[in-house]
Amino acid sequence: MIYCVIGERLGPLVEQTFSEDDRIALGDGEWLVSADASTTKRVWELLVSHLSGAEGTPQPSGIVLSVHGYYGMRPSSIWEWIAAKRRRNDDLLF
Repeated sequence: MIYCVIGERLGPLVEQTFSEDDRIALGDGEWLVSADASTTKRVWELLVSHLSGAEGTPQPSGIVLSVHGYYGMRPSSIWEWIAAKRRRNDDLLF
């Protein structure tokens, strides 16, 4: 499944959680990620699992959206990444 992760300070967490092959930056604080997670909540949990468990550690600010459709103008590398991940997800369904 493809998800959009948005949050100015989430970069290190995205890099720790998702391999280079499973993430692509869209811009400052914006990524597309590919995960086997079934919900946006689960993707968020994966991201914040890299934070220290110390009491009082604030949750980062951000949002995770599931991507079911898309349209726009972006570099071809982004469209190619999306197409590859959608093919992979389709292959997993059969």
